[in-house]
Amino acid sequence: APPPSPHPAPTAHLTAPADLPAAPTVADSPSGRRGRLLAVGGAALAVAVVLVVVAVALTRNGGASSGAADFEPRETLVTDNFEDAGSGWFEGMPGSPTYVGGVYRMRANMGEDAKFMPLPQGKGIPARMLLDVKTRITEGGGDAEAGVFCRNGYGGAKYTLGLRPDGVARIRKSELGGRSRQLARSEGPVGAPGKSNRIQATCVDAGTKVELALWVNGKRAATAVDAASPLKSQDDRTSTGLYVDPRGAGSAGADFDDFTMADLG
Repeated sequence: APPPSPHPAPTAHLTAPADLPAAPTVADSPSGRRGRLLAVGGAALAVAVVLVVVAVALTRNGGASSGAADFEPRETLVTDNFEDAGSGWFEGMPGSPTYVGGVYRMRANMGEDAKFMPLPQGKGIPARMLLDVKTRITEGGGDAEAGVFCRNGYGGAKYTLGLRPDGVARIRKSELGGRSRQLARSEGPVGAPGKSNRIQATCVDAGTKVELALWVNGKRAATAVDAASPLKSQDDRTSTGLYVDPRGAGSAGADFDDFTMADLG
């Protein structure tokens, strides 16, 4: 049976997640791991076809109030398998974040705040986006997180959609002044601790609200609707990318691979 819509009414906890078709990502075969950061031609078309399948599945059984067509992808904007250390992501000193062994490695040391690495400059940020990345948490205490963020703007306000080391998925909102609150989380662990887990996240402007959804390894884990004070897309004034957050639990680290960003149109 097709999965339910990723955008129901806001929930703090979700029951057993629904199945979802395979995510649109860079090819997993060895030959697929030779690319650079690109806005693609033929490869983007192949990803777009998969996205159409995902889009139809996402919007059956209710879907968004404005209809399934709103979720048909316009284009794949970015893919990066991190084989090319010159693809444009920031590299810090002393060595974190950095490209290593075909992944992008991030680490926040003990006593540091969360680290947020935005997409390389020059990449447009759509108002209705799908983010897809493989994430392996390599270090961190029980409340640490790693994943993707969107709507990062002035004053540090943003949405984060990620995993804890125990495999629990969470959607959080950071507001002006640094205050952070949980919008939604999975009922229990949905990711495999210590393993690479595929995160898919949608961040969608929907009228006067923002709709957020998170899948882990192809299964829906959490959804949220921010209607009270939504962080709306502001073109080049907002950013999106990858993050690690110790959340007071010492240090935190994660390896990221096979990143895709698509415009849902």
